[in-house]
This record gives sequence, C-alpha cells and structure tokens, in this order.
Amino acid sequence: MYRSREWVFERIRRDRRLDPMVSQRTLAQRYRASCKTVVKTLNHPAPPVRKPPLGCLDLDTKGAKLLFQIVNEPRRCAAIADRITFRCTFLQTGTESYRPQATEAEHHTAR
Repeated sequence: MYRSREWVFERIRRDRRLDPMVSQRTLAQRYRASCKTVVKTLNHPAPPVRKPPLGCLDLDTKGAKLLFQIVNEPRRCAAIADRITFRCTFLQTGTESYRPQATEAEHHTAR
C-alpha cells in the first residue's frame, strides 16, 4: 500500500509525541523507512523538497518554441543529439519502433 511521504512524516512525529522513549530504529522499522529519514523527520517540520529527476527539461512556452525552431535546422539538430547522447547508455528493448518506418514513408510520399 502506497503512503505519501507527508503521511509517513506525520505518523513518525505523532508516535514520538505519544511515546517519547520510542527509539529511532523502532520508528524506522515500523514505517519501513531508513534511520536517516526518521532523523530528518524529527529535526524538520516538513519533508525535504525532492530534486527533479535527472534528464528532465523544464521549458516554458517561449523556450519550447525556440527549441522547435532549432530542431528544423539539420546541423543544429545533429549537434543537440550529439550532446544529449554523450556518455549515455542505450538499452535495446526488442520492440519495433514506428518512427523509422514513418520517416521512410514520409520520404517516399514527398518524392
């Protein structure tokens, strides 16, 4: 069953208020959290803000429009793809992608 971080933080604080002698290890085991999480919970009034996941771009409308203007230029598009894929690991899923077939179909219809 999923429980939000806020719920877990609130419950850990409540249990500590009701029983000040309960250990951090017991609280960690009870709520399946790490001891570090219990310490953070007891020292701070709110859960820490989560960092955004790596590889995500936060673009506003203006930034998105600029990006799509650049994508129409082949040289810049190649440079962007090169920078994005530098030191990346590619996983082959074993499924067929529709994109190469769609692109090939577009080239045949354009001629």
